Order: sequence, then C-alpha cells, then structure tokens
Amino acid sequence: MLEFVEDTQEWLRQYHLRSIVETVNSTLKRLFGPLRKKLVERKATEILARICVYNIRQLVYLKYTKGINPNAIRPIRARPVLQNCVAQ
Repeated sequence: MLEFVEDTQEWLRQYHLRSIVETVNSTLKRLFGPLRKKLVERKATEILARICVYNIRQLVYLKYTKGINPNAIRPIRARPVLQNCVAQ
C-alpha cells in the first residue's frame, strides 16, 4: 500500500500490466484448453506454439478491425526463455 500512496500512477501502470497478462492467460486457456503434453520439452513447445497462434489471431483481428497492416510490423525475435527450464 505504501507504493500506492507514494507513486499512484506507477502502481496503476504495474497493475494494468498484470491485468493484461491475466487476460491473455485466461484467453489462452479458454481457446486451447489444458496442456496435453507430459514431457517438459514438449510442454514448452506446445506453449510456444499456442502463443504464436494467439499472436497471429490478434494480428488478423487488428487488420480487419483497425486497418493495421501486419506486414508493417517489425518481427520480434523470440527469446528462448523456456530453454532454461528445459535444461534443468
């Protein structure tokens, strides 16, 4: 609560980021259901594939609703975040 009192705007920005993450997680679970793979490596691959499909769906949605050209968006390289989990 001290952070909220001292810097309310920063606290709200952080809270909004958290709400966005929770919304995306909820959407992924609703769209794709539970993970099907059992091995950690395959789970990581399945999660990455689901995130890619979700991002493509969002791009298509933005293209048709907001007129955003997906080709104009600079591709972002995926960082191997899950690779550290797999190695352990």
